[in-house]
Amino acid sequence: PRPHLAQRPRDSAARQRGYKLLLRCLWVCHWYSLDGAEVEDVGIYRLAVAMRKNSTLQNLSLEDCYIDYNGGFAVANAVTGNVSLKTLNLNNNAVQDAGATAFGAALSQNSVLEALQ
Repeated sequence: PRPHLAQRPRDSAARQRGYKLLLRCLWVCHWYSLDGAEVEDVGIYRLAVAMRKNSTLQNLSLEDCYIDYNGGFAVANAVTGNVSLKTLNLNNNAVQDAGATAFGAALSQNSVLEALQ
């Protein structure tokens, strides 16, 4: 099992480089998977901002990324402004009922997204 986030050492410089690399990758990729990565709150918010502005990413998988309901809200908000994302996989995350409701509202405002798992 993975250690809890509070038990893991943090290297903010390395994380910053990682976030920047991730955001650059999202701009050139049509399909991206972060399955199993522990995307912390700051990471999911940065990802959400990038998703909202991105016009090339078509498929994104965030399965088992430890996304809680706050992260779910951020991703749902990003979905409302994204014009290219066709599939989004959020399986095995903890977005809870409130996050699911936010996705329901986001889907009503997005005509491109075909599949939300």
